[in-house]
Amino acid sequence: MTVEEFLVSVKPGLTLYGVLLTFALLSFGVGRFFWKYEKELCNENIDRIKDLMGGFRNRYIEPILTKILDMAFNDGYRQAIDELIRDLYIKKRNESGEFEHELVADETLKALLGKAALDGRLLNVKSIGIVEQFLSSTSGDQLFDNLDHAYERQSVLSRQYHSACQACGRASYSFFSLSILLLAGILRVFGKWPDVIFFLWLFLSLLTFLYGIYHFVRLEIHRRSLLRMWEELQIYGKI
Repeated sequence: MTVEEFLVSVKPGLTLYGVLLTFALLSFGVGRFFWKYEKELCNENIDRIKDLMGGFRNRYIEPILTKILDMAFNDGYRQAIDELIRDLYIKKRNESGEFEHELVADETLKALLGKAALDGRLLNVKSIGIVEQFLSSTSGDQLFDNLDHAYERQSVLSRQYHSACQACGRASYSFFSLSILLLAGILRVFGKWPDVIFFLWLFLSLLTFLYGIYHFVRLEIHRRSLLRMWEELQIYGKI
């Protein structure tokens, strides 16, 4: 039994031409929907992505930088003050045998607190390179590891967004292609195709349809994932 005979047996008057034309128009309509929805999807999620990126930066990245850089600068200040204290005070043993800190003589004190001496001490602190020392230390390596991990998590957000837009576009192209294939199948009414051509056309049509369905599923997965993360940010303030 041929395809035409099967269609007639199911419903008299139904032809392969009519079925192919109907599904071609339907497929074109689905492709057109995804074509328009891609722009709507981008506009709908661009503000959500900005909110998620900003929330992620405020919650996961800025605290790391603030804490670590505060530690680095505090260490620098502490080192400068300790050196100044060591120069201003000398240790002396009192009568009970305990050490006490005693201010240096006036002449030495004036020399240490003179403008030239303080400027030199400031230049010395700057030349130490506190930040460079910190970044090359174990704590600095840990900082970079934490930032790499944080930015990797942040990049997931942009990948979800771009993957959703990409899947929407590919679903649109798939259904447009399916529409063209179905319209091409109408040519069969003018003459019987060789079996090889027929099965190739049938295979390509089925493959194109499944490809469109696959990207529709991907679109929904990424879109809902973004929506869920954005809702958690708005409701619970976390990602």
